[in-house]
Formats: sequence, structure tokens, C-alpha cells
Amino acid sequence: RMYQDAVLFPRAVSRLCPAYCGDYCVRSRYDGKVDLKFIEQGILENARPGAPVRYAIPPKTARIAVIGAGLSGLACTYRLASKGYPVTLFEAGEAIGGAAVKTLPEDLVQADFQSAFKYVGHQLRLGERIADIGEIRPDFDAVYVATGRDGDDFGLLPSWDDRTLASQAPGVYLGGSLTGCRPVWNIENGFRAASSVEEFLKTGRNDGIGPLFNRPAVNEQFYALTYSFGAPPAKISATDSSAGKNGSASADAPAKANGGASAPANASAADASADAPATDVSADANGGDPYIAEAKRCPSCNCSLCMDACVLMEHYQTNPKRIAADLGVTVLPVEGKIKHVASRMLNSCSLCGLCDALCPAGVETCAAMFESRRMMFASDNIPAAYHDFWLADMEFSFSDIAYAVVTPETGGSGLLFFPGCQLAASSPGAVKAAYSYIQNVRPDASLILSCCGVPAAWATEQDLLARSMDRLLADWTSLGHPEMLFACSTCMDHFAEYLPQIPGKLVYEWLADNDGGLSYSGGTGGIWAAAGTVACVFDPCGSRTDEAGRAAVRKLAAKSGFALTELDPNGPEAACCGFGGHIYPANPALFGQIIRKRTYLDNTAYITYCANCRDLFLHEGKDSRHILDILFPGENAPRLPDLSERRQNRAALKAALTGSAVPPREPVIRLTIPREIQEKMNGLLLLNENAEAVVAGCETNNAKAVDPENGHFIGYGSSRNLTVWVEYETRPDSGAVLHNIYSHRMRAKQETRHDRRVSGASVQSANTAADRKQLICAKCRLPLEEIESKFEYLKHEFSHAIPQCPVCGQPYIPESLVNGKMLEVETMLEDK
Repeated sequence: RMYQDAVLFPRAVSRLCPAYCGDYCVRSRYDGKVDLKFIEQGILENARPGAPVRYAIPPKTARIAVIGAGLSGLACTYRLASKGYPVTLFEAGEAIGGAAVKTLPEDLVQADFQSAFKYVGHQLRLGERIADIGEIRPDFDAVYVATGRDGDDFGLLPSWDDRTLASQAPGVYLGGSLTGCRPVWNIENGFRAASSVEEFLKTGRNDGIGPLFNRPAVNEQFYALTYSFGAPPAKISATDSSAGKNGSASADAPAKANGGASAPANASAADASADAPATDVSADANGGDPYIAEAKRCPSCNCSLCMDACVLMEHYQTNPKRIAADLGVTVLPVEGKIKHVASRMLNSCSLCGLCDALCPAGVETCAAMFESRRMMFASDNIPAAYHDFWLADMEFSFSDIAYAVVTPETGGSGLLFFPGCQLAASSPGAVKAAYSYIQNVRPDASLILSCCGVPAAWATEQDLLARSMDRLLADWTSLGHPEMLFACSTCMDHFAEYLPQIPGKLVYEWLADNDGGLSYSGGTGGIWAAAGTVACVFDPCGSRTDEAGRAAVRKLAAKSGFALTELDPNGPEAACCGFGGHIYPANPALFGQIIRKRTYLDNTAYITYCANCRDLFLHEGKDSRHILDILFPGENAPRLPDLSERRQNRAALKAALTGSAVPPREPVIRLTIPREIQEKMNGLLLLNENAEAVVAGCETNNAKAVDPENGHFIGYGSSRNLTVWVEYETRPDSGAVLHNIYSHRMRAKQETRHDRRVSGASVQSANTAADRKQLICAKCRLPLEEIESKFEYLKHEFSHAIPQCPVCGQPYIPESLVNGKMLEVETMLEDK
């Protein structure tokens, strides 16, 4: 049944097909291809004949014409008619099947056709030649032309699209031998035309790509995958820890031979394995069945490289083919019929490109994710909260507070150090020391403190990205077109894509070549100062194609006294730490999975050369140091700064390097924030100034509620695209102490209508004991009451009862509601 579903006419195909698949079989370079055609014939000889499955499909109204009853026309007719479409099949001759089946026995061909169409109704009109497609076009909603080699194309072939099979005439498609495809592809063309026709009928789009199309030959990289050609391989799941990365290879990687498929390291072509070589599996060992013997030679070589490497695919239990389908209906939805089904998924991709790098067939899943994100942004369908914190952080990097161009005293500049925003935020001392060293070697070295602009690229904010890159280009030009030294691989990759005219490399490559003044003192205290300490270099995803940069970091680490071991994966297969693509706000659960997986690849300490990698590992409790902290040691144990401190560090670094600084921000209120609340704010991506502004607004406008039990005030305000709630107490010195903070993405509309009260009683029914507060409105001195209130989010509006002042409308939304029902609704709307 699987074979018949795939090829439709199994008896004809098993004889017509030249088995092109054998040319790509991984065994073909070892002991001969698996003879799939032989196995297919064995299926037909041994399978018990059975009636096809009959489905009750509701009839559809759209009418389709198929011109030509060869294999391609029949395949298209079958696929559409089986889905309930009324199909009329025109054939100029007196028999169906076309030229491809004329060499086959009549009874075999008829058995195929009768089986396929036993329960699939259609109208067959033999001996009827269509001379002008315009004569029938008004009677049909779509037409497939499959008139065979040298058949009539009705003048449409010059406009034919070889992927969708569409022509310039809307709803008219061409395929089969008419378009020059080989006989075995006729059926595939029919299936593909049916898919394109159905998409046209559903959406009106004439440019849709069907699920199947002629792919290029298999990439040579596929043959580098390792397989055991010893005993017949058992089926192993992709997540089985005993399986190879391919999901079916043996745990002992065979040696690669002749650049092709691999044999076990201890085997020759004549003797594949001492255990049970596949070539020794005889028909007698399988009950006298040679078909089974041949089938057991298959190494089950389904490629799962991307799925094994990508935590996103593991998290969503998906694969590139399914991702492509979900992205298709997400970025081009049909109103009222198809909804966004992959909104969160495409914003959960770190855009690291590992899946594309590993794919032996050249499938670009990451590129599809990025393009889909761009299209979703253009249609205003990406929640602003997914990216707004990092876009605001990028704008801070370009502000007068943090942005700086440091020029050498010589006037001209031959080198330009670009440390990037996050290294300057978390290790400003290392940045300052590294630049000082570079200047000692090259007095003509300059420096730019800024962001490379990648947050705007990840958020697909094209206008902001363009403005940022224009400014960086202008400053580089004014410095005399120097070579750039990047401290961040992502920055270097981003410049290479958007400013390719700027030459550059990692600063570690330059340091490795100019290390005469480096002391190589070996670390920053503790285990980092011990000679011979074992450590791993964690390669960031941006370094994947930079072999020289990766080697330079290892050279610097080894000279600093570390005994290095290698992580798996590393180098060309380097995986993202989880920071990329701003996935944390969109999918914190997946973010946690990624960073935990990367953190515990090895028990040894990590040496990084990406500030984001180092900071995330420190956050997870992993002993980790940036290579610049090792080369230019400062404090013994660098502390991970909170979000507000990161901005302060950048401002202070600019002041130290330029001698000028923007006056520090004056807090709108002196707010004391306990450490545990500070950590919570980091998780919520909230800055100290955000909390200060909300508290100040509550105080200025007296817009707050009072908890009479402890005297704490509770109020809310807006911060970027968030609604932020604060619980605090004031102090006699005009300051305040923050006791709690939480946020949500939807907006609340205040309601003051008394007839919307749920009850006249004071609020006594919240979700948790902590929320059972009889709050008082600070302005009106009245107890809050349950009142039906309106909320809006992502173009949707709904209502829910919340505590509210019956006069001024001062609301209170408990944290349990924010993290419960509200989060559920936000998630549902973001997903769809």
C-alpha cells in the first residue's frame, strides 16, 4: 500500500522506472547499490491483492479539466478527483495510458488503472481533441495540460514555470512529457500540478509551489555520513544516545574511503564485517526469499543531521519539510481559512544557520525562517514584545551616552577595533586593556564603541538597520577605511553581509600574530591561574566558517597555560548558545533547553570568545571566562552584571576612553531594589529606570492602590510594549523600596461604569492567598470592587472581571492572573 500510494500505478512503474535512486545509494561506492527496483518487483509478486481504500469525501464545486490521459494526466486526475473535485479528462486517442505504457502488457496496465480508479469518479472523454483551450476554459476553474511529447501547448509553454508548472494564464498548468520531463517524472508532475491547482482554487495564487518538485542531485556531503555495512542495521531513533548523529549509523564511526560511503575501519570490500556482512545474507537465511535478503542490505540512511543538532526541531518535534509547510500557511494565510500556525516557532529560531550548514541536500531551513520572519514583520504580525528590549538596547548603543569613535593621536587610522556592545557591557575593563595593547603595537589604531546592528536584522527592522549601518559606514570612511578587528564573530558576520566593503577579521587572529607584548599570565585567579588547567574552547555559532579565528583563540589559550580539550560539536558545527535571534522573549522554555544543553556539553570550564556565550554560561553557574579576560586579567572573578549595570558600564567605558561623558541619568525617584527583585527584573527584561518611572508615575498621579495590611502601594505603568505592575513602600526621605514587580503584554482599558460591577462586595476572591487583598484606592479611599474590564492585544479585544475602583477606575491585576489566564490568552494569540 505504501508503494502504491507513492507511485499510483505500481505495476507500470516497477517496469518503467530506470531506478535513478540507485545512482545515489550510499552502498553504491562500497559493495553495490541496494536494488530497489528488484525489491519493488518482489512486493508485487508477494503482496496479496486487495481493494483500494474507499473514503467518503464531501464533493467540491470547483471543476477541473485535464487534457491528455497519459500517466501525468491520469495522476493529476486521480489526485484531484480523490479529493472530491469534479474532473473531466480529455483524451484525443481511443485509450488511456499514453506513450509510456504502450510497451507494457495490456492486462498489467489495465489492472493498474482499474485498481487506482475503482472508487475515484471522473468523466473520461476519449477521442476528443481540444484544438483551442479557450473553448473549454470558461467551463472549468482550472486546467492541466499534459498532451505528451510534441503535444499542443496552446502557446503557453514559453511562460511555463518549472517549479509550480504554472503558465501565464491563471489556473492553467502544464506538465509531463510535453515539458520535456523523463517518463518516470510524468506521475510526479501530475501530483505536483494537482497540488498547485488546489492551492490556486483555495487562495487564488498562481505562484504556489507544490510539495514536490524536481530537486537537484544529492549533495556530495551526504556520502560523508558514516554507516555500518556489517550486520543489517536495526532501526534506531534519532534521539537514541547509542546511535550516531545520523540516527542510523553505528556508534563506532567507520573510516571514510574514496570520498564516498564508508566501510568499517577493520573491513575490506570483500569482507565487510567479521560478524555478519550484508553481502553474506543469503536467500536461504531468509526463508529462500531473495527480496528480503536484498532489502536487509539497506542501511536505513534517512538523514537527520539537522534534527539531531537543532534543539528547536527537537522541541517542536518537527523537521524541515514540516517547517516549510507551516511557514507557508503562516506567512501567506487565507483570511477565514488558514491561520498563522508557526508564529512562535519562526520567532524561536536563533537564526544560527547550523541546520543549513549541516544539510547535505542544500535545504535552507534557517533562511526560510528568517525570510518568514521578515514577511511577518512587514504584515505587522510579530508581537512587538519579542524584540523591543533588544531594539531599545541597540538604540542605547547608538545614543550619545554610549556611542564613541576614538581616534589615534597620529590622525590616520590603519586598524579599527570594534569590541561590540555586549562585551563592552559585561567586560569593559578587558575592552579598555585590549585597546591599549593594540595601540601600543599600532599607534594608528582607532576604536568604535557601538552595536553592529544585528538586533535590527534579527527583528527585521529594515529602517533601523539601514540607519545604523549608514552611520557605521560613515565613521569607518572618515577614519580612512581601516581594517577592522572584531571581538565578536556575529559582528564580523553581520558586517560581511551588510557592509562587505569593510575588510576585517577577529581581533584574536591579530593578537595571535602580534603577541610579543602579551604576558600570558594565565587567567584571572582561582583555577584560571593554574598552569595546565583543563578547559574547552566554546566556539560561537558565528565562528563556524572562520577557521583562522578559531585556531587563533586556541593558540592564545594554549599559550596562557591551558590544556585544551575539544567539545562536540565545535568548529564548523558550532551551535548557538541561545542568545541569537532574540528567542528568549518569544520562547523562554526553548531558550532554557538550549542554554542548558550547551552548558553541559562538558564538565570542564569554558573559554569563550563571544560575550553573550560567556554571560549565559555564567548565568547558568558554569565556570566560564572570555579569552580577553584571560589575556588582560582584571578582577579575579568577573561578576555577571544586571541589565541596568550593563548600560552603565558602556557609558562609563565611553567616558574613560574619550574623556567626555553625557551627564548620568538622574533617577526620577530614589528606588531601592533588593537583589532578588533585581534578578526577577533581569528575567522580565526590565531596567531599573523602567521600575523607577512606573513608581514615579504612581506617586505623581496618586494612581495606586493601598494594601492596608502592610501599607504597600500597588500600581502600574507602561514600559515600551509592556504593562508593568509594581508593589512598593515609600520612605520618609522621599525614596521607595520595591517589593515586587511583574508585567504582561496586553493593555487594560479602564472602566468606570457602575453597571458593569460583578458584585458590590469588596474584593475577597483572588487566585492565591497572596492575592486575597482588600485593597483601597489611594485617591478615592474606596475599596476596589470586581468590575468587568476590557483588554486588548494583537488586534483582539476581550473582557474579564478585575478589582477596580468604582469611581476613578484604578485597577489591580494580581500576579496570579497575569501568570495564569492572561499569559494563556497572550500565548494563544501570539501562536495564531
